[in-house]
Amino acid sequence: MVQFGGVCRLTTGGAAVIIGSVQVELELTDIGSLKDKRSIVKPLILKLMQKFTLHAAEVDQLDVHHAATIGLVLCGNDQQHLNSVLSKAVNWLEEHQFDAHVAHVSFEFTHAH
Repeated sequence: MVQFGGVCRLTTGGAAVIIGSVQVELELTDIGSLKDKRSIVKPLILKLMQKFTLHAAEVDQLDVHHAATIGLVLCGNDQQHLNSVLSKAVNWLEEHQFDAHVAHVSFEFTHAH
């Protein structure tokens, strides 16, 4: 399997592809505007992508100052590995982001053949 710009392409005959995703709802503190929110969320997303080699984006609550929902996605053929990487990313968010408190986390794994 090869990953191209966020899209997983099957390169081996008949192997299963597993897509792991996490939706992380954040509560933001001391935010007065959407500009302030972007100054926290955008670098956070970039750090997640660089540190954990996954894809991330703000996926909901785009116009809400005090909250953000970030989606994290990773694909592979080993669900345990995907779960481990995604869990580490969520743990990193919980431990290192003082302007953003993790309010809710939802994991999902999709198997495609």
